[in-house]
Amino acid sequence: MVMILGVTGCTGFEHWCMIEWQRRNDANVFVEREEGSKSMVADARRWHMSFAEYMQFVQVNQDARYEYEDGQVRALAGSTSNHAEIAGNMYVALREQLGRGTPCRVYIADKLVRVTEERCYIPDVVVSCDIADHGKAVTILSPHLVVEVLSRSTELVDRTRKLAAYQACPSVQEIVLISWEVQFVEVFRRPTNEMEAWHYQQYHAAETIMLESLDIQIPVSVLYEGLSIPADKDI
Repeated sequence: MVMILGVTGCTGFEHWCMIEWQRRNDANVFVEREEGSKSMVADARRWHMSFAEYMQFVQVNQDARYEYEDGQVRALAGSTSNHAEIAGNMYVALREQLGRGTPCRVYIADKLVRVTEERCYIPDVVVSCDIADHGKAVTILSPHLVVEVLSRSTELVDRTRKLAAYQACPSVQEIVLISWEVQFVEVFRRPTNEMEAWHYQQYHAAETIMLESLDIQIPVSVLYEGLSIPADKDI
């Protein structure tokens, strides 16, 4: 996989990163091309760094979103308008129903969520009920609910590596996957008995999603409100 990152100025920590990554990855080929005040750096592989370096990197590159997985940094592509609307509708629905009398807070789109020592993702929507994750916290360490709006390019990763990582995070109680093609939602629930498999439930158009860990109900239609997305098809 070729990863291309845009860098402006190539100074400070960014410049150190380029030198350090080149030193550590002699087998990789880095190409830098000046275009006026901008330079483009292409890595033949994914970039490798420690988690501490990743956290520094995202602080100085806030114009884009990057996830961290087993020492590799992956840039996230921009989403479609439908994707953003669905995530926004979920955020609003959760915020309205959570209200003010709870320690649970909902975040959207750009919140770093560390689910294991070596994995840090940016789900479309996340809820944390740990006060340590609120306020000035940069990274959520105790996610309670995670939501991913699927897309053609991310569905495989969302259903495999990410789903497994979310399930391995002890604080995660429910995982929600939302279809971008039809009005269809899937919920994975942590079982009360650790020996059991995660509980799985599907919700179609005209049905109401049950988020049992938060005691919240959301009609599927609310997530697709105002969008020209078909009600259903055979999944």
